[in-house]
Order: sequence, then C-alpha cells, then structure tokens
Amino acid sequence: MIIKAFVRRFIDYINNDPLAPIDEFFATTYTYHNPSLPHVKDLSTLKEFNTATYGAFPDIHFTLEDMVAEGDRWFTEPLPEELIRESSWGSQQPVST
Repeated sequence: MIIKAFVRRFIDYINNDPLAPIDEFFATTYTYHNPSLPHVKDLSTLKEFNTATYGAFPDIHFTLEDMVAEGDRWFTEPLPEELIRESSWGSQQPVST
C-alpha cells in the first residue's frame, strides 16, 4: 500500500534526523488529534513539540509495531525502541542504542 510506504518513510526520516524539516510529509492544513497532548493542534505546534521532545530525548528511535491503513487514512503507534525492549523482555537494565 502506498500510504504504508509513506508512513514508513516518515518514521525512517525522523529516525535519521529528528529535527529535519517535516513539511514535506504534512499538509499546511494538518490537524493533530491526540487528547493526551491538547496543546499540539497543528503543524506549527507539532514542530514545537518535536523540538522539545528530541531535546529531552536526543537518542530516541521509533519502531513501527503495527499499522492500519485504508485509502488516505492510517493509524499507527510508533513506539520508542527502548520502551519496546524493556516491556517485551522485562529488562530493567539500560539499553544501548
């Protein structure tokens, strides 16, 4: 599916350079829908959130565990690899990247 390839390309893009411009991946009318982050509403506030997140966690790297896509709509929950490793294996030891 084209949309799945697009989403995978975006995750690879931010994993390689998390502060690179993301404009090519989002429409100017983009609206963010996540009730846990009510202050992130559009592309501008998403960029601010990303800058703060990657500033606090500079080594963060995302993995796509599962994705649902149909037409031009998709849902995925990209998870930080460190979280996946710790929850999957029960490890309490630091994970090197």
